[in-house]
Amino acid sequence: MYIPDNIVNILHKLDCETVARKFGINIVKHQAHCFMHEDKHPSLAFKNNCWKCFACDKGGDAISLIKEMFNLSFQESCILLCEQFNIILPNSVKSEFDNMKFSKLKLTRQIKTEDNSLVFDNEVATSIVEFLTLDKLGKEFLLKERRLSPDIIKIMNIKSIENSNVLKDMLLSHFDTQRLIKCKVLNESNNSLTINIPSIVIPYYDINNNLVALQTRYIGTRDNIPRFKLICNSSIKLYNLSIISRLNYGDQLFIMEGITDCLAMLSSGKNAIAIQSATSIPEMELDKLSCFSLFMVPDKDEAGRKAYNRLYQFFLRYGNQLTRIDLPQNIKDYSEYYTKIHSKNK
Repeated sequence: MYIPDNIVNILHKLDCETVARKFGINIVKHQAHCFMHEDKHPSLAFKNNCWKCFACDKGGDAISLIKEMFNLSFQESCILLCEQFNIILPNSVKSEFDNMKFSKLKLTRQIKTEDNSLVFDNEVATSIVEFLTLDKLGKEFLLKERRLSPDIIKIMNIKSIENSNVLKDMLLSHFDTQRLIKCKVLNESNNSLTINIPSIVIPYYDINNNLVALQTRYIGTRDNIPRFKLICNSSIKLYNLSIISRLNYGDQLFIMEGITDCLAMLSSGKNAIAIQSATSIPEMELDKLSCFSLFMVPDKDEAGRKAYNRLYQFFLRYGNQLTRIDLPQNIKDYSEYYTKIHSKNK
């Protein structure tokens, strides 16, 4: 059986971490326990469209990952990936594939099920969002510094936190300590909140407006603190996915690189969703966007260029061309562009 070169090229470029997650491998910080041997410490690493086990000394792309996971041939691995990622095969290949009697019974490799502690804790996340308000520092960052629309901030249900003790006391009055530790809201070592103070708190909602993830964005001045942090065992999601339930086929939709860029585009009156960063792209949700007229304003750096190229290739599978919009010179991202424009108009 011959798999066309253009299909193989697409499969070579699939993000291996996304593929591994889809087939049940639990990945934390781009590492996992290897499926090929007993692994007390994670030895399987993922980077872009490559994987490697440093104990087995094996690695490769998404195709070789599926070959090793399920003991399939090259052709079978390609077909399985096409089936799972909605990549269209020529009719001649599909008919030959049917004649192979390829069965899901072949997929019998035992994959470790995800630890319950890594399941998104909706109840804890909902309690946090409902308890918090948008306090003084949050308003100064979002409304004064970033010039974002107050209506958009309200619609997106964004909150902020300056004092962790009040939130901690509330959570401990509703949930036991071990649960808060398991969902990464409470530090096991000293029982302090994992949320860096001060931060804005950003809820993620799915198409049906269900809360599916929670992220914090540090707005303080210390350099050694990461800006973004997922809490409550949140996984990588598209931000503002609920907007597509209000759109019609062919409507314009902007894919932004980051939450604040998305909020800026929404404040400009445009329809927008966001990937969390140039390296955090949830491909399993992207197919929901393929029926819209898609645009992207990537950051002006190498990571932004790679993110655009990756998304461009992804949507080509659906016959949809992602249009790139370049920022002016000396502007690093859309949030900076938006802020400068609105500062001049004040």
